[in-house]
Amino acid sequence: MDYKTREKYEQLKSKNQEVILQKKWEQNVLLQDCLLSLGTNTTLLSINEQKNILKVINDYVSSAIYLDKTYTINEFLDLKEDISDCSFFVVWDECSLPIILCPYYAIKKKH
Repeated sequence: MDYKTREKYEQLKSKNQEVILQKKWEQNVLLQDCLLSLGTNTTLLSINEQKNILKVINDYVSSAIYLDKTYTINEFLDLKEDISDCSFFVVWDECSLPIILCPYYAIKKKH
């Protein structure tokens, strides 16, 4: 296989993997329910964006010796700080699912 053919083959292979992943996402009931609950102002991050976010999280967690406080969902929603303009990431424990970026009010409205 020459260089151009190999390059085109790799591009098609990559695109096919993305299509397969997208179909898996569409068939995942929990993911679809989450997206429906959060509403239309959510964003599914691209594969590269997901890798970058996970790298930042892993770097932070691995370098953190002590965390000041962890919050239950109710404590988080009752925070007096003005976080209403903030966005949050929904990170799944299954790596094949996309990271979702959503605004605070999308989380707040469901509780």
